[in-house]
Amino acid sequence: MKNLIIVRGSGEIATGTIHKLVSSGFPVLVLESAHPSVPDRIAAFSEAVYKGKVIIEGIPCQLAENPDQAKIIMSRGEAAMLIDEKASCLAQFTPLALVDATLTPQTSTTNMDMAPVTIALGPGFTACRDVDVVIETQCGNNLGRLIYSGHAAADLNDSAAITDNASHAEECEKNFTISVRARCIAGGVLEAILQNLYLEKVSLK
Repeated sequence: MKNLIIVRGSGEIATGTIHKLVSSGFPVLVLESAHPSVPDRIAAFSEAVYKGKVIIEGIPCQLAENPDQAKIIMSRGEAAMLIDEKASCLAQFTPLALVDATLTPQTSTTNMDMAPVTIALGPGFTACRDVDVVIETQCGNNLGRLIYSGHAAADLNDSAAITDNASHAEECEKNFTISVRARCIAGGVLEAILQNLYLEKVSLK
């Protein structure tokens, strides 16, 4: 499948990235664990593991039983999800890019050999060593910034994220929407993919 993007993880921050990529026309395959945590009152595609299908801000994400079914789902312009924490399905897919959005670098197996473009969200990954690009996830002026050498700022505490999520939940009540923080990080991911696509086209001329 042309221009396939694989996203590892589907929590609140990952959901912003998945939504942005599908909305931009990319086929997206989400890889999730068998028992992900689903934060209360927060938009997260991880709920598809339990419900089979979740729609967030008009974008559906459906759990697939196998890679062939996932391809059919993606052909409809929807995000497809596989229970595949170890990313073993890479033997059957050739992604343009792979995004590690699990925010768990200590247990991640993501590396630069997994796709032509590898992207990781947050601290714990080093650009040019573990992945091609790291996206800053700390709130502030650098939120969503692309890091091509080095790593993201260490998480000092979770207060910024908690405040963001709490106000988000109060605002939307039962109408779950993607947080400002998740949207900003998603923009960084899309920028990284488009930059690499542009550089590839230039090199082919």
